[in-house]
Amino acid sequence: MKKTISTILLIAIFFSITAVPAYAEEYSSQTEYTKAKDFVANINFDFFFSSSDLGEDVIADLKNIQDYITSHREYTMDDLCDLVEPAKTRVNANHATKYDYSSLLPTSKDVLNAKEKEVFNSNPIYGLSVLLQASYANSQEKGRFGSNTWATNGDAFRHALWNALGTQFTSESYMRRFATAHETGSSDYDPNSIDTKMDLRNNATGRSLVKSMDLPSNPPNGMVIPYLISNNIATATKNGKLVRFVVAGVQYSTLRATNSATTN
Repeated sequence: MKKTISTILLIAIFFSITAVPAYAEEYSSQTEYTKAKDFVANINFDFFFSSSDLGEDVIADLKNIQDYITSHREYTMDDLCDLVEPAKTRVNANHATKYDYSSLLPTSKDVLNAKEKEVFNSNPIYGLSVLLQASYANSQEKGRFGSNTWATNGDAFRHALWNALGTQFTSESYMRRFATAHETGSSDYDPNSIDTKMDLRNNATGRSLVKSMDLPSNPPNGMVIPYLISNNIATATKNGKLVRFVVAGVQYSTLRATNSATTN
């Protein structure tokens, strides 16, 4: 399977140089980087600027990137990472109240837990991509399953889609670390919690499933790859590849297979 880099959600940038950029820790020194401009030319900034849940901090980073690429013909991953403000260690409590991790994936640096911030700051452009992908996963879940989907098919779909997109558009290693930090860095983290077990399992399944998807190498526009991945994850949800523990309003003490791509 060939993976494309011309999608709106891919913020991981590969540049043709002989040395690995400082932030590209997931890649070997033999990795060949393509021109960053080949990717950023396909970013649909308006799509993300109109997002209903992206934080103002992420919007500001996107604007910086947009301004930079319009005035520079070439740039490296390091150049773009430097445009993204690192996640601050102090949590903005006022902003954090807008989010509920049980119903939304994080789409603002201000609400990340300490472990997520550490991963984010190890490669800010990857981190920004993961937050954009979370916004897309949130919107796809709402469109397919509605709201209030905690522990149901929709919840399973959202986590698997987020991780599938992250694996496709950053790296499997980076997405695994970020998604795991999202769980283990939570203030109420309990490794024995069925909620935690559900999220970690669906996260891993999403990262695994995307590797076997037949995705076009030259899509006609930047929305094609995310949409195809979303459809594939919806099919996996319907076919019982993911897990939940709330079924038809009943909460169980064990994980149950998902069974629908449109209902809970």
